[in-house]
Amino acid sequence: MKLGVVIDGSDQFIREILKDWKSRYEIEIFTYDELKLKYFEGRINHRRLNFALQKLLNKNDVVFFEWGGSLLIEASRLTTSTKIITRIQGWELWEFAPRVQWNSINQVIFLNAPMKNHFCDYFPEAADKAIVVPNIVRMDVFQPDYNNHGGVIGMLGRIIPIKRVYEAVLAIYELRSRGFNFSLRLGGIPNELGADNIRYYISLKHLVDKLNLQECVQFDGYVEHPEQFLKQIDIFLSHSFFESQHVALSEAMASGCFCLGHAWDGIEDILPAENIYFSNDELIRKVIEYWNQPEGDQLRRRTQLRDISAHKYDYNTICQKLQEIIEGIQ
Repeated sequence: MKLGVVIDGSDQFIREILKDWKSRYEIEIFTYDELKLKYFEGRINHRRLNFALQKLLNKNDVVFFEWGGSLLIEASRLTTSTKIITRIQGWELWEFAPRVQWNSINQVIFLNAPMKNHFCDYFPEAADKAIVVPNIVRMDVFQPDYNNHGGVIGMLGRIIPIKRVYEAVLAIYELRSRGFNFSLRLGGIPNELGADNIRYYISLKHLVDKLNLQECVQFDGYVEHPEQFLKQIDIFLSHSFFESQHVALSEAMASGCFCLGHAWDGIEDILPAENIYFSNDELIRKVIEYWNQPEGDQLRRRTQLRDISAHKYDYNTICQKLQEIIEGIQ
């Protein structure tokens, strides 16, 4: 089978899956270079893009769009008999999905049930095309480290408002005010585009300074090897108000971190109920409760989370599901 792959954004969630596909199919990765012209640049590049997409569709039996973004919009408006699959990671559902012609798409993959349900509500005519398949976690890469690192709380992801890092810093301040010597490590970089993102990061840095937390709130920047970063974390926070899966949370569970998560829609399918909180007060109470437990109880809860991750995000199982989707629409 010939499988075309269009990656309309980061390839971080599909790299490992591509390894499996390359052992099964004849793969073509979509590439396109824009021309830099003095006149009519946008119009000419748009035509060239559509031509390149049409060529890809004509050459392959199935084309998989990683991220349901602008390239999926363009492809959905082309004439083809090729089967099209897309995987929507999260934000595309609101940013791009309303402009996609869903009658041209054969399968839509979501990472959790709430995202699928939102899609079905917005586009009932395409509801039968929606399916849930989560992202993978390589359990052989994310090995558990059950050592105590002195109370290191960690977050991993873009430092943007949706992640609620500001509130996490306030929680650290409250914990330390109560006599607990916790620190916070922030893996990830800010988004340099958009006034709200810029103001958020500046305000966050000022908050750390005003609370005199410079020594216990560490900005690690871009994390190239999350498996190494997570080995240094005792308690991992999924503190966002929205996630589609939060792969970093799944990886933290696999890495032997004790994990707590704000009650974003879908987290109840990942974490046990006792690991989920609504308010900062509830978060602080759960952190203290866990930290005061005997080591044996802490280890039991951490191994429970790794077992959940291994069961839900197994590489072979998810690759098999994707294979069945790809070959099942023939």
